[in-house]
Amino acid sequence: MCIAIAAAVLAVSVPVHAESEKGRPKENGILCAYMTVVSVWGAAKACYPERDPEWIEALDEAVAKLDEFVLRNHPEATPELVEEFKEYHGNVWKKYSPDGTCATGGGEYEQFISNWTPGEFMEWVDGWVSVDVVPAFNPCY
Repeated sequence: MCIAIAAAVLAVSVPVHAESEKGRPKENGILCAYMTVVSVWGAAKACYPERDPEWIEALDEAVAKLDEFVLRNHPEATPELVEEFKEYHGNVWKKYSPDGTCATGGGEYEQFISNWTPGEFMEWVDGWVSVDVVPAFNPCY
């Protein structure tokens, strides 16, 4: 299956207004957050594996938790679709790099890590995955 189709299936195959539990918004945006985390994770692993080991570890853990969450809660998710989603979005940083290098393509990562510590980031991820709900794409920021 084409990677773009895999991403689209995960993104749009559930209602935008997924049901909520425990006060979570009906429009949960979890797939948008997952896409962003995977994009940052891809840039971090490619461009900064030795500079930021604490962030790499947090991002690895976050992606694993989000993978599990999506597989557990999305009716169309399969391990193959999740891997295709990660392959595509984990390499999106290259699209914003004029020469395909980390020197010009790692800006998303730099901006992302400036907003919080790895611990704060993991608290945010744990909050997203704490309630089982069908993940939806919207609202996306």
